[in-house]
Amino acid sequence: MREKSMKEILTKLCQTKNISLAQLSRETGIKIKRIYKLCEYNKYPSLENAIILCNYFNCSIDYFLELTDKPTKRGTYSINALHKNYAKLLEKKKTNNGKVSQELRLGKDRMSEWQRGAVPYVSTLINLAKYFKVSVEYLIREND
Repeated sequence: MREKSMKEILTKLCQTKNISLAQLSRETGIKIKRIYKLCEYNKYPSLENAIILCNYFNCSIDYFLELTDKPTKRGTYSINALHKNYAKLLEKKKTNNGKVSQELRLGKDRMSEWQRGAVPYVSTLINLAKYFKVSVEYLIREND
């Protein structure tokens, strides 16, 4: 689990830009209520909001999630990239959705939903990254 709360992470990042959480909401389009809930309940944001925040702060998603101390963001993040990169990892590891879902204890339907465009939770992405021994950034980064 994270060493810092989501409130600490967001506050620290806001300090780098000298803005408040309310300003962050206005500038990113993420509702202030959502930002306060992230802080209050110490949960990961949705993948969509994590991407927005990382793009706004120009930091890597692994840094944002406290999986690395390296803030440098490489490339562009997108949900479409996740689907492409996941398919490549399945092929590279010579595995399939069934095996991955079984080993990660996810429903088979969940994996199929992703391939049809559904978005996984950030916590699930962290587990996928560990499973494939890649960074979360690798999973959502557009290939150059």
